[in-house]
Amino acid sequence: MIRHGTSRWNELGIHQGRAVGVSLSPTGVAEATILANFLANFLTHWNPSAVYSSPLQRASETAEILIRRAGWEVREISIDDRLNEWDIPQWEGKTAAEIKRYYPLEYSQFQINPHQFALQGAETLSDVRKRAMQAFDDLVTSHAGLIVMVTHAAVIRAVVLTLLGAPLANYRRIMVDPCSATLVIFRNKPEIQVINWTPKLQLVQDNAKEVLGVV
Repeated sequence: MIRHGTSRWNELGIHQGRAVGVSLSPTGVAEATILANFLANFLTHWNPSAVYSSPLQRASETAEILIRRAGWEVREISIDDRLNEWDIPQWEGKTAAEIKRYYPLEYSQFQINPHQFALQGAETLSDVRKRAMQAFDDLVTSHAGLIVMVTHAAVIRAVVLTLLGAPLANYRRIMVDPCSATLVIFRNKPEIQVINWTPKLQLVQDNAKEVLGVV
């Protein structure tokens, strides 16, 4: 499971949710490129049988860069809506300060006790876990070998907590950075090998173009 790279709204501190048209920033493009180059050069045996993505642009762009740069044989991205972002439509396009002003109690729950968060018309964390695990179980049983899922922090956290048998109250205890990889190996049962792994990125926005080789 790979989280999408940094988006433009990530950098602006805007809650993006499922907003359409939110692309990767230059930093996010560079993050995905560096990860893909690392996989191509050092993990040559990583050749997935399938690549799945959330339908959101920031995720599909990340998946496209990985396929193009990592040299994987698979050329198509399969979109699975169950890998989508936590759906809180009322907050899309708002800054944290605006959300705090209009939804103070709900925002406090979201930050401190996200498993208790509830807002009419929005998903709960239990909703996210249910669809995330449906996708995870379905895709794992449908393919042999390596599968890549490019998705969002909420989905990855929910899957990891479920595989660990940990309550959703521990949601904020798991870090999932942009363009990080979380690896699950299946033997007799799923084993989490890596959480929140990235290459050592010495990267800031000012040198993103240099990393990409853009003059």
